[in-house]
Amino acid sequence: MTRPLDQGLEPSPSSGAAILSATAIGEGVPGRGIAYRLSGLAILLIANVLNYADRALLSGLARPLQRDFSISNAELGFLFGTSFVLFNSLFGLALGRLADRWWRNRLLLIGVGTWSAMTVLSAFATSYNELVMARIGVGIGEAAIGG
Repeated sequence: MTRPLDQGLEPSPSSGAAILSATAIGEGVPGRGIAYRLSGLAILLIANVLNYADRALLSGLARPLQRDFSISNAELGFLFGTSFVLFNSLFGLALGRLADRWWRNRLLLIGVGTWSAMTVLSAFATSYNELVMARIGVGIGEAAIGG
């Protein structure tokens, strides 16, 4: 299901680029006043703070992870960098495009749900491979919120 152009985006007559219309920010739409917009902003702010906290906290666990899973520095680098960033970047592009064509609130819900589930699975990982797969899932989920 795609979202029609008249629900927030209008083509610019001069450049053909999409510009924000008044209905996209809630003006003139019943029930979408300043409180609605501020609550949306607060939710996105909290999600992004948790997003960055997730990344920072994992760095502090480097030595315990190496000890518990008997992994090398290269494997640790793959876990922190490549496995997460590669999938976050690839899915970020795809989900950004999907956000332009689909319902953003549903995409955010699916993304936060995926991110949360994979974060929980990270806590229960019993092997390095399980932890890598969970971090890939975290990267995909975070891509939905623009992380």
